[in-house]
Amino acid sequence: TDVERDYLFSLARPTSARGRQVPVRTVRPSLRRMLDSLTTPAVIYDVTQEIVAANILGRALFAPLFETGRPNLARFAFLHSRAPDFYLDWPMACSLTAATLRYEVGKDPLNEELTALIGELSTRSPQFRRDWADNDVHEHRTGTKGYRHLAVGELTLQFDNLEAPGEPGLQILTYTAEPGSPSEEKLALLASWAATQEDASAPADGD
Repeated sequence: TDVERDYLFSLARPTSARGRQVPVRTVRPSLRRMLDSLTTPAVIYDVTQEIVAANILGRALFAPLFETGRPNLARFAFLHSRAPDFYLDWPMACSLTAATLRYEVGKDPLNEELTALIGELSTRSPQFRRDWADNDVHEHRTGTKGYRHLAVGELTLQFDNLEAPGEPGLQILTYTAEPGSPSEEKLALLASWAATQEDASAPADGD
């Protein structure tokens, strides 16, 4: 595939010629405003799959990840006990996550945080070791994913992955539902649930 070809070209380049990504832990205010203006779940994440920003619906959709402190898609998929129930197809989610990490390593083999993450997952997750041994590569672009949310039930959503403008190494991941589908109705329920969670966490007057 074109992704596999790009991966092989990355491996063939001298290490010094490959792009180095500086870890980004914050996003500029204009990008955050754009994220907050979206009416669908959206998150921004880096090459280690750590979520560095999310809008209200993004935090609601990935609520279990935000309970872990620093939300990381890869660590959650392989290390969190709730992951097999959260993903409708957990084995596929794990396989694609490992393949995406391998693709990123090919582009930036000297990324210390990425190398440390892969070492951690290899040590702690038998599932990751199996998926990593498959040597698959994958670039997250667009597709369909299924989730099982504690508040609204099962959701089947289409995702689109976009490069964050002016922020090398950051990706914007958005989710939408087919018009008129049960998942579209559940996204509306998720928005209501998210609003109640935001209200509950907001400080009362005088606090």
